[in-house]
Amino acid sequence: MWYKFSSQEIHKVLHRAGQRGYVGVMAQAPLDINDWRCQRYLEWLCSVPKEREPRTKVEFAETIGVTHKTLNNWTNNADFLREWERLYLKTIGDPGAKLEIMQTLRKTATDPDDPKHVSAAKTYFEIEGSMKPQRMEVSVNKDASKLTDEELESMLSAHAQSEVERRGTANTESTPIEGGT
Repeated sequence: MWYKFSSQEIHKVLHRAGQRGYVGVMAQAPLDINDWRCQRYLEWLCSVPKEREPRTKVEFAETIGVTHKTLNNWTNNADFLREWERLYLKTIGDPGAKLEIMQTLRKTATDPDDPKHVSAAKTYFEIEGSMKPQRMEVSVNKDASKLTDEELESMLSAHAQSEVERRGTANTESTPIEGGT
């Protein structure tokens, strides 16, 4: 027995299915995000790809007793995607993970035999923040034309001295200009 549905009726059914987290035309059982297999898959997805065990999605599906198609369906589910993003952000924001990364960068940066030691050192110092030049702002609440020559000279001299120190230049003597006094 065949039933005839209007395109509006079909659209309503598909829209409701999409709101419930169903993927595709065929209705699927709602995803239980707390199911142990789903949780294991989320953990696997948030792990470092080179360190994953098992290595492939198909092999992983076999270990938890589902098909790779089920895993694909899960990754197309809105609830699953939200949980995946939440766990991913928690994983990358973990202070332990950041510390491990910094230790690895430091180890690579201090190994002269490692071909990546220069770029690792640069990255380490950029993250750590010690290589950033200090920013200096000079603000004057007084119109510069109303400053005395001594005040203006003092301000410029202090700024120039701090710039010389920042650059690490030891020689602060001025070089005479030819033809000048």
